[in-house]
Parts: sequence; structure tokens; C-alpha cells
Amino acid sequence: MERSDPARRVAPAAGRRASRDPRPVPEWLAYLASAFVIASLLVLSLVPPWFNRRIDGIRQEIERVVEPARVQAREQLDAVVREITATRAYLLGGDPALLERARDERRNAEEAAERAAAAMRPLGPEVLELHGRLSAAASRWRERQDALLAGELSARAYLAELPEQQARFEALFEEAASLDEALAAEAAERRTSIRRAARRLSVVVALLGASAMVASMVVAWLARRERAFARSAENARARAERHAKEERTLKEVMRALGASVSFREVVEKAAERSVELTRAFGAYVEKFDVPEPGSEVEIVAVAGKGVPALGTRVPYPGSLSEELMESHAPQVMTEVGAIGERMAPYLTASCPGCTGLIVPLSSGGEILGTLVLLRRAEQGAYTVEEVELARALGDAASAALRRVLLLEDVEREKRARDALLESTDEGILGIDGAGCFTLVNRAASLMLGWDPAEMLGRSVHPLIHHHRPGGVAYAEEECPLTHVIRGGAGVRSESDLLWRKDGSSFPAEFSVRPIAEGGVTVGAVIAFTDITERKQNEQERERLHEMERRARAEAETALRARDELLSAVSHDLRNPLGTIRLSADFLLRQLGTGDERASERRKVEVIGRASESMDHMIQDLLDVDRIDSGRLVLELAPTDPAAVVEETCALFRPHAERAGISLSCSASPELPQVLADAGGLQRILSNLLGNALKFTPEGGAVSVQASAAADGVSFAVTDTGRGIAAEELPRLFDRHWQASRTDRRGLGLGLAIVKGLIEAHGGAIHVESTPGRGSTFRVAIPIATRPG
Repeated sequence: MERSDPARRVAPAAGRRASRDPRPVPEWLAYLASAFVIASLLVLSLVPPWFNRRIDGIRQEIERVVEPARVQAREQLDAVVREITATRAYLLGGDPALLERARDERRNAEEAAERAAAAMRPLGPEVLELHGRLSAAASRWRERQDALLAGELSARAYLAELPEQQARFEALFEEAASLDEALAAEAAERRTSIRRAARRLSVVVALLGASAMVASMVVAWLARRERAFARSAENARARAERHAKEERTLKEVMRALGASVSFREVVEKAAERSVELTRAFGAYVEKFDVPEPGSEVEIVAVAGKGVPALGTRVPYPGSLSEELMESHAPQVMTEVGAIGERMAPYLTASCPGCTGLIVPLSSGGEILGTLVLLRRAEQGAYTVEEVELARALGDAASAALRRVLLLEDVEREKRARDALLESTDEGILGIDGAGCFTLVNRAASLMLGWDPAEMLGRSVHPLIHHHRPGGVAYAEEECPLTHVIRGGAGVRSESDLLWRKDGSSFPAEFSVRPIAEGGVTVGAVIAFTDITERKQNEQERERLHEMERRARAEAETALRARDELLSAVSHDLRNPLGTIRLSADFLLRQLGTGDERASERRKVEVIGRASESMDHMIQDLLDVDRIDSGRLVLELAPTDPAAVVEETCALFRPHAERAGISLSCSASPELPQVLADAGGLQRILSNLLGNALKFTPEGGAVSVQASAAADGVSFAVTDTGRGIAAEELPRLFDRHWQASRTDRRGLGLGLAIVKGLIEAHGGAIHVESTPGRGSTFRVAIPIATRPG
């Protein structure tokens, strides 16, 4: 890329004018002036980099130490707020999952505190002390929360201490605010140092530039001494007039840029005025964000002729902006093809043979874009004055950009703060030193029924807090809302009345905190919440608690009555049943096995089976009672599943033969032992097998299989009966429910007992059934724990 130096272009002309001087200049004086110029330029080239390195060091300290510390402090406070929110969510919902979430948030908050402490160590003992006070405040708030999370403190007891916890929570926020103010002060102090260094650099550069300019003027004066006084006076007057005009124009431009309120307005004015000041053929502004792979440069402002179209985008690599990132200084391009290889195709057609002057636009040392001035060949090359004008214009535009970017940052922060105030459900009011409203958020306006514009500037006491709960008027000097601005400390009330615009009132919880400037209270912030629903909920909770207490008492009475009934059933019914069964067995032995008495023998067998069925029903009732009351006792021990299957099948094989049903039983070889009560496991399989035989027609088949499964043994009881409809499966294990309403053989407790026994073993049951094809009940029982 070919560049030319304007300073070198004017030097030969000055030498020619000096050679025509009829009176030679003393050689030592020329050497002295040249040496002074060189020394000034040398110092001017060394001092700004030294200042810039110092400024960059302070800026990096802000970016790498102070700002990360502020971020970590805010993350610590955010983590504590999430921890508090999770704890309150658990208190309101009572869900154990919410309690676990509260514990997780507690761990996150502690980790955030450790990260914040590590980030603040480089900032010195004062900041560390403030962070320690913040952590101590968090620890004081967690004293009771720890008891809640550990189960040592009930949610009701914790709620009773909520006012103290709220006070600790507010103290925590005050410590967080103190820490943030300290960190902000640290950042402000360093930014002040940057500004001081920049001012000193400006002064030094100005002095050195002035010195160099004075020396240059001495050299120029010596070189032009031969000129006639009249022509010299005329040229000096013309230069002075031109400089004055340029200065006036530049001041007007700076005022216009200073009045701009947006980035686009600044760059558009810069492009327009640069054409006027430098007699450029056209001008445009390239803008880019932080350069990243794939980023682009965009034309955001154009003026004059021969410029690319507004909105043109080209890749950042190969653009002028990329080159200026290295030089940070204006550059002169002697041909249009050298004005950035990416932009050249757009300019070759619109401005052939043009030269370019490229000026950086920066903010805080960061290049934001470039101002490109185009000039046609017949307009001549850029002079030193024009380059300096363009640089001054670029500096003015850069200053305006810094101002509008700062204003945009402030506006974004204001919008974020306003959004935060408007998004909370808590009413927020600001008052000044006279007790008049200065701020009303949306939640406060809705709760009080006033439009914010109606409240601003009016006194808080007669508007929303004029009467006590009993209806007695509140004296203004006793009003807690204005207590702090009368010299008092912060105020908190857990239950008071606030009054709406329509004259109605509502119970409220509020806190008032002073706003101080220079140690003087200048206002206060009032935060309040409508606790009408909370009051109603407390009353409802009391009512429900009383209902629960009564229901519990009635249930306990019913359970005692049921236990007494079952005790009577087991004692008063089983004894006669035992007698009936013994009598039936005796009669069967007396009747013998001859065919002549087969009819009487069948009737006696019916009696025996009926008494046995009755005994099973009584046993089912007793088992259900034990499962419900938690009195079911199982002796869990390593048990051979194959042996249990074989014993169960042996009991039911005669019944299957009488019913004409094929019964097959099998167990996989080398099955592991299960941790089970042998009798309870046999009871499970017996109930399932009995049901399978009961609902399988003659000629059908029933099978019992035991096989290895993940972490246990699976028992499958399969039949070829009528199956179970899909809509009936969810109620299959309900008590006293049977899929067939016409078949009432039993109390409908068998499967409920099976499920209770399986759950007592730590197992599970699953049912697969197809109507008309049969059912399969699968039971999973854990294996016995093997030692070592």
C-alpha cells in the first residue's frame, strides 16, 4: 500500500525559499534550531507511549481486578438471594424437593463467597474486611436456616422467627451495598488516575508540540528571511485569516458534534463537515464492533460523491479499520486501490484515481471505526493543514462518540434499574427530605390505587398513612414512614395499615431505610407488601390445622375400633372354623373311600373348602391391618428362590389337577439368594398362583418361573385365562375391588396384600395382560447382600 507524508512534501519548497535568502543565516543558529526540533520530536515520540502504558496498566487493573471483584460480589449476593428464595419456597410449599434445592443453593452461595474473597484479595485489607462483614452477615442469617435444612428446626418455628431473619437479610443487603460502594470507589479512584494521566499527557504533548512548533517557526523564519516584508506580511495575514476561519469552522463543528445525541448522528455530522473543512470529494465512515473471526465492517454514514452505498458491508480482514488498529493515526493513501482491499471494488467505479485520507475514530483507546476522506486527482494532494484539520475533526468526533456511548450506558443502566423496580411485586416508594414522593413503582401504584403522577410531589403521611388500625388519626410527627428523615434510624413494621385512594385500607408489612449524602439524610426508600392474603392464609392454616387434629383423632378412634373388631374376628371366628375343619376331616375319614358314599363325601369336602376359604379371608383381613398399621413383621434372610417356587407349586398341584389345568414350575439354574421372608415370599406366590388357577378355565395352563434380573430375581406367574381389560389395570391392586363384578370369590384383598408384602421386601410388581389371552404378574425381589 503506497503512502505519502505531507510533512515531506512541504520540506523541499521551504529549502528552495531559504536558498534565495540574500543574507545567509548563521550556521550555528540553524543547527541549534534543528537540534531543538529533533529533540522535541524525540521526546514527543517517547512520552505519549510511556503515559499510554501507564494508563493501560491502570485500565487493565480495573478490568482484571476491580470489575471482576464487583462481578463476584454481585454473584455472591445473587447466590444468597437464590438461597433465600429457595428456603422461602420450601417454607411455602413444604416439598422435600424444594428443601433439597435450598441445600444446593446454600452450597452455591458458599462457593460464590469463596470466589468473591479470592477476587478481592488483590484489593487490600479494607475491601477484604468489607467482604468479611458481608460473609458474617450471611452467616448470621444462615444460623437458623442451618437448623431448618438439618431438620432440627421445623418450618413453623422458622416462620415464627422470620422477622429476625428479615432483619438479618436486610443487614446482609446493607453490607453488600457497602462492599459494592467500596469497589465502585476503587474503580472510580483508578479512573480518576487515568484522567489525571491523560490530562498530564495532553499538557506535555501540548508543551512539546508548542516547543516543536516554535522551533519549526524559527527554522521557517530563518529560511524565509530573504522575502520582502510586504509579501511576508501579506502571507502572514492570509494565513492568520485562513487559520481563524478554520478555527471558527472547527469550533462550529465541535459544537454540532457536542449537541449530537446518538452514534449515527455523530458519524453523519462528521462525514458532512469533513467534506466542508478539507474540500474532500466525498467522505464515509466505516464502523465495526470488537474484531472477531467472521466480523464485518459496515458503511454507516456517507457525504459528498464517489462513496460506497450506505449499509455496504465487507469482511473486517483486509479493511481500513484493521490497518488503523495497528497505527491509531491518520494515513494518506495515494490511490483508490490502496484504500482497503475489501472496499476497493466499490470505489474503483465511483471514484477512479482518487486519493484517500484515513482518520481513526476511537473511544477510550479502542478504535470504533474510520473516517475516510476521498479527493480526486485534479483537487491536488492533502496539505499538512488539511491532515491536521482532519485529525482535529476525528478527535472531536471521537470525543462526541465517547460522550454518546457514555450516555447510552447510563440510559441502559437507568432502564435496567427502572425495569427492576417495575418487575418486583413489592411496592417501592421514594421520598425526599420533606417527606414528599419522588418515586412510585408499578406495584405500589396498583396496591394504593393512585396513578404515580398523582402521588409525585405530595406528602406521604396524609396520602397513605393517616389513620391507625383502630381508626384513630395518626399524628404526622409519630408517622413511622417519615421517622428516618426526622433523624431516626430505619423502621420496620410487620403489620400496619396503608390507605388506598378510594378510602379503603389493607394490612401491610413495610420497611423504611434512609438515603444519606455526605452523612446527611436527604430522603428515604419505603418498601411495602400487601399481606391481606397472608393474613387470610394464616387463618385458613389455623382452621385446617384444627380440622386435621379432629380428623386425626377420629381416625385414631376408628383404627382402635377396627383393631378391636379384627381381634374379635381372629379369636371368635377362627375357633369355630377350626372346629368345623376338624369335624369335616373326621367325617371324611369315617366315610372312607368307597363309591357308595361319594355323594356324602363331596358335601363334606365342600364344608372343608368353605371353612378353609373363610380362614383365608380372616387371614387377609389381619394382614391388611398389619400392613396399614405398620405392624407387619418380616424376618428377612437369604432365601433360595427355587425352593420357594417348588414348595408353592407343590401346594397347588392337586388343585390344578382337579381343575383340569396344566401347572408348570421352573427356576433358572444357579439363581442368587434373595433377601426375603420365606413365608412372606410363599404367601406372595400363593396368592398370585391361586388367582391364576381361579381365573383359568379347564384345559388352560398356568406357569411359575424364576429368573435372574438386574439386582434381584424376577418371579413370573402366567395364565391363559380371560385376561384383564386395560382400563381395569390401574385399580387392580385396590382393596375390595375385583375385575369381575359377577365373581365374588373372596374379599378382593389378595392383590392388595401381595403389593404390601412386595413393598415390605423392597421389591416391585408389574402386570401384563391381554383380554382373552391371559395375564402375567412379574415380581422383582432384591438379592441378598453378599459379604465383602
